[in-house]
Amino acid sequence: MVIEGKLAIGLLCVLLGVALTSYSRLTRASESNFRFTILGIWLFTRIGLFIAIYGLMGIDPQSDVMGYYLPQGKAAMRGLLVYRDFSTSYAPIFPYVVASAMKWVWASPKMIVLLAILADGVSLPLWMGATARLLPMVDARRAALLYVANATPLVNVVFEGQNQAWVAAFLAAAAWLYARGRVRLTAVVLSIPVVLVKFLSLLTVPAFIFWSKKRIAFAGAFAVLPLLVYGTLLAKGVDILVPLKIEGTDRTSGSLPFLATSVLNSFGVAVSPRVYDAITVLALGVLVLWFLRQNPRLPPAAALWALVMTMMTLLLFSKKAYTAYLVLVFFPICALVASRTSDWLKSAAFGVFGAVAMIERTLWFRWLGARQLPEFTQHPVGARLSLHVVTFVFVDLVLLAFYGWLWYLARAQLRSLSADPLRSSVAASREQ
Repeated sequence: MVIEGKLAIGLLCVLLGVALTSYSRLTRASESNFRFTILGIWLFTRIGLFIAIYGLMGIDPQSDVMGYYLPQGKAAMRGLLVYRDFSTSYAPIFPYVVASAMKWVWASPKMIVLLAILADGVSLPLWMGATARLLPMVDARRAALLYVANATPLVNVVFEGQNQAWVAAFLAAAAWLYARGRVRLTAVVLSIPVVLVKFLSLLTVPAFIFWSKKRIAFAGAFAVLPLLVYGTLLAKGVDILVPLKIEGTDRTSGSLPFLATSVLNSFGVAVSPRVYDAITVLALGVLVLWFLRQNPRLPPAAALWALVMTMMTLLLFSKKAYTAYLVLVFFPICALVASRTSDWLKSAAFGVFGAVAMIERTLWFRWLGARQLPEFTQHPVGARLSLHVVTFVFVDLVLLAFYGWLWYLARAQLRSLSADPLRSSVAASREQ
């Protein structure tokens, strides 16, 4: 029923996204009417579903909430020291925030889901405020419509309560500040999720720093909080690399290494996970060098497209590539699609992408038992499982094709900005 339910949600979101983006009066409405519409859709799809699922239906939270967030929050409640007394793949402050929320607000794992919803509610108006300054009005509004109607952020936040929404909220605040030329504050805000949520947020920094005139000030402002927090832990003799060690052993579906490992293993070729790690680092390094080769006076909108390129590169090449990571930059992805496409068919295709990304992880866990493909195809049940394997490979290929498409669109946007002397001159006049 879980798979069927998510498929139904995905289909409904596709239809909703097409309906909203095809109704041109929405994008031409007054600012107050448009914001009221977005708020209404968000309240229905987030708060309304939260009340229905966890209140009326009495369903308990699932996924990482029960498997990771709750046990780590309870460990923090007992006064244990992160990384020393208990392990976590998240940033050091995260378990203590979970513990505080459950102790002082609501002693239920549903509180963790509510935190994700609140973070999503904070990020949405901030993203809208940022894109309103960085993009044409119609594109910014279509991005908001695509976001509230997409299955990926909806399910990740309401059904799974994952902390990617936390990072997205700080990223949205950083984009809002960056669009207004507040370089140092942008850097400070970007540094918060590094100590509060997860190391993964470090990947967002290049998108902001490379086109800033105040790179040294940016780097200095960004470094203060991580140095203070991680320096304090080091002084206590704590191994601050615990998250990286845990993450380094994980392997997921939804990436080129997953499919490559399956193909190579079928020929008896074993590839060390460290090889894939090296390829990922190389791919990200090449991307950073490509960023540096672009016009250094690009307008602030370049940060949005750089965020998308960075995330797509990670998801394509990393051996750990949960589709949930998309939530970090999902609004910029929506802004990209809104900027490059306008017809209903492409809006529908983007809705399909959201549905595929939303359900891929579920299929991997329920059909493959979170294993590599060769192990699964050798399962004795046979024909039924083979059909699942073929279907799942198709789903992953579709997902990777969408990643490649989004990477291409983001690259085209950046190149157009770099080649446009008018926009570059406008960027040069701004205090970035």
